[in-house]
Amino acid sequence: MSDPVNSQRTDPGDTPTERHGGGDTPSAATPDASSLKSEKTNESNGDGVEALAQLRHLLLGPEQHEIETIRNRIDNSDLRADDVAGVLPEAVSRSVAQNDRLAKALAPSIGSAIKTSVQKDPTPLVDAIFPIIGPAIRRSISDALSGMMQSLNQAMEHSLSVQGLRWRIEAARSGKPFAEVVLLHTLQFRVEQVFLIHPETGLLLHHVGVDGAPVADERMVSGMITAIQDFVRDSFGGKDEQLDRMRVGGMVVRIERGPSAVLAAVIRGAPSSDVSTTMQEAIEQIHREYADKLDAFEGDVAPFEDTSDVLERCLLHATQNKIKPKVSPGPVIAIIIFTVLMGSLIYWRASRASHWSGYIEELRSTPGLVVIEEDRGWSTHRVSGLRDPLASDPYEFLEAHDITPDKVDANWRMFESLDPSIAALRHPQPPDPETELLRIATGVLQPPDGITLSVSGTTITIKGDASHAWIASAKAESTSIPGLGRLDLSGVGDLDLYRARVLIDDIQGRVIPFDSGRTDVDQYMAEQIADIARLLIELTSVTGVFDAGLVVRVVGHSDPAGDETNRNRISLARAEYVLTELLRHNPGLPTMTAVGLGSSQPIRADQPGDADRRVSFVVEMKQAGRN
Repeated sequence: MSDPVNSQRTDPGDTPTERHGGGDTPSAATPDASSLKSEKTNESNGDGVEALAQLRHLLLGPEQHEIETIRNRIDNSDLRADDVAGVLPEAVSRSVAQNDRLAKALAPSIGSAIKTSVQKDPTPLVDAIFPIIGPAIRRSISDALSGMMQSLNQAMEHSLSVQGLRWRIEAARSGKPFAEVVLLHTLQFRVEQVFLIHPETGLLLHHVGVDGAPVADERMVSGMITAIQDFVRDSFGGKDEQLDRMRVGGMVVRIERGPSAVLAAVIRGAPSSDVSTTMQEAIEQIHREYADKLDAFEGDVAPFEDTSDVLERCLLHATQNKIKPKVSPGPVIAIIIFTVLMGSLIYWRASRASHWSGYIEELRSTPGLVVIEEDRGWSTHRVSGLRDPLASDPYEFLEAHDITPDKVDANWRMFESLDPSIAALRHPQPPDPETELLRIATGVLQPPDGITLSVSGTTITIKGDASHAWIASAKAESTSIPGLGRLDLSGVGDLDLYRARVLIDDIQGRVIPFDSGRTDVDQYMAEQIADIARLLIELTSVTGVFDAGLVVRVVGHSDPAGDETNRNRISLARAEYVLTELLRHNPGLPTMTAVGLGSSQPIRADQPGDADRRVSFVVEMKQAGRN
């Protein structure tokens, strides 16, 4: 067993003890001096290294971290890609603003990428250019159809003339279509003005015209064309639709629109398709040769003076004299007469066929009739079949289908139909008592719209809203209904009584205000009094239906100012004034009395004021009729 003193390190202040025998004896052993010195030296060296490392970290730590970050960014391709992506848009924008070197450098790569994309899948590119291709195709088709219709119209116009025969011979000899020969001989037009317009500003870039062609102000015409284009696009067409032509009197304005310029030609007469083609070629050439100038345009039109040669090529004209065709009247009259006769015959046959088909369909849908055979001839129709004696008469249907009975040869053989409706006529069932009572009651009472009748045993229950007169009539007529035990009118609303109550609420809700110390009113309030008189007249008419008596009190009020005697006097004067005005409109108004209450009934008891200077109305209806 090792000595505990030698097996562990002991601080100089410690006093180790060792147990011997039966008692404790203090130990006098102490560490060796050289051992203690070596130990202190090692501890000192360790503390120095640690301190040097901490100092190195404090002085060089940030730089080392930055160097490590830069090394990591250089070695990591994903981080380098993120750095380039962050500055690439700004770098491209600056390069485009400085020169076109970037565009020239990217052109081969972009072309190769588009080619590869199209070879792999052309759908994305087709979808991208669809908004451009669609209008171009529609416009091309529209121009082609327009030219075709113009050629067809001219060909039809001259096909029945002597000149037309000559042109047919010429077409056969030259191998050209007849329509093209007609077009060459009859077309006449002249392009008199050509305008080159900036689409965004509407400014006139350049203008050419033929000698003698009148135009008041080229810039005004340019602005007018631009304004009409914008109006049509905003109002009808939308973003992708443009106005391509318009007619002003005998002039046609043909418009070709490009991305940065608009070409407008003023044409006298009917232009050929060559005009449209030439204008399209001209606008394309201008965009090729003047693209930079158009993109940089800021109001200076001088750079576009050189476009005269391109625009003058659009000044086309066709000066052939149009020969008026000499139509031979004989063939034309014969064709017209033949057409009219054939049309009349076809219409007559179709009309007769429609009437006869409708008649046969009605016969087939009628219970108790069976159509076996039918035939529609030129003058006489034939029909044969079976008819139950209780079925409807087939001849009764002829007039409804505009068929003359003399033109119909009918052969009907009698038989007994099993159709349920015919069988019910042959063997009628006794009616249900309640159903029969309801039928009789409906015929006797003649219920108006909004009234429903139901039967339970011998009791007829009526529900809905009706006039007072009908309710009284129903009570009186019910005594003549056989088998009726009781008539229940508890669910019927009296419309006249309801109207009377509505009128009473309206009148009692009216108030005629007065100015301080005044017992008359201005013109506006006089009109309000006249309106109240109209309501009273209507109320008198409505209550007269059920003999109800009316009592109307015209109540005058005043504010709390002054003594009580004066307040009572002025309130009564106001009530009498309104009563007089009401009677002046119609002396036949119901019984009315004027009452003055002074300030005893303010609108707000806690806050009397100007609003208390008024006249109000109280209407009582006595002995009103009840259901």
